[in-house]
Amino acid sequence: MLKAIFKLSPALAAVHMLLTLGCTVLALDSLKGLDDPAYEPSALTTAADAAAKVLMQPAASLWPTGGILPDAAEWLLFLGNSLLWGFVAALLLKLLRSSPKQG
Repeated sequence: MLKAIFKLSPALAAVHMLLTLGCTVLALDSLKGLDDPAYEPSALTTAADAAAKVLMQPAASLWPTGGILPDAAEWLLFLGNSLLWGFVAALLLKLLRSSPKQG
């Protein structure tokens, strides 16, 4: 069981990483509000921003208050976060597949 989880984890981590990066890029559209005070972000931008905030946890909680880390440390934290999400997702999938069938 554990071997299957470790085989699936990197693929799910890659999906998490791409999804997080995509949501973050979409959320950048809200920066238009800095130039135009009347700007209201679209529903997609708002949803992408919310999704990015969720997907960045728990790594975002470890980020220093000022938000300044060396680039390598930021990417390692981001990679570690995606690996954690991938492992947990693989574990949940394996547990759901192996749960006893009722009915």
